[in-house]
Amino acid sequence: MIDTPCRRPLDQHANPMRVSPRAECLPEVAPDPARTELQELVRSYASTVVNSEWDLLAQGGDDPRLDRTIDQLRDRFTALPADTGRLGVAREQGLLDVRQLDESHRARVSLVTGDNTFNIALLGATIFGAGLVIAFPLVAGLGPRPANVAVMALLAFTLGAMVFLSIQLLYPLEGPFAADPEAFLDALELMPRPT
Repeated sequence: MIDTPCRRPLDQHANPMRVSPRAECLPEVAPDPARTELQELVRSYASTVVNSEWDLLAQGGDDPRLDRTIDQLRDRFTALPADTGRLGVAREQGLLDVRQLDESHRARVSLVTGDNTFNIALLGATIFGAGLVIAFPLVAGLGPRPANVAVMALLAFTLGAMVFLSIQLLYPLEGPFAADPEAFLDALELMPRPT
């Protein structure tokens, strides 16, 4: 069997910032009459993420068209016969994959637009704790020997790096560690063109 993205097992722990590992395969499991419509819906989903949702997520919003597209995909797979043959298997697999698309979309939106109160409080406590860790030895009378100064500088650098990384994690679409829609662009390239 050829190892194509459509033959690989579904990753149950998909990254929400990525497209479902088999999103481009959703139409493949459907019978011929519904295949073209499903291909168009899946392409529409990925292109909406690339062209619209990613920018809206960066601004703190989301694109409601994706919810409608996911609902349409779910409706099309639900309309397939629920027998025990090939169509039943296609229906079940398609519904599982649509569910993963929906969960990934919701996780993406939640990650970017969700409440970060706990993370901000944790970051504040980390900064306060870092200040105490650095200030305590100085207040306790740690001598200015070169070894002590080097250890304090290394500790300050490490704590500063942790605070920087924590701040970057609060904004997953900005900064040097930002996620981008490259996975969706790749999925668009892999998807067969509607015939």
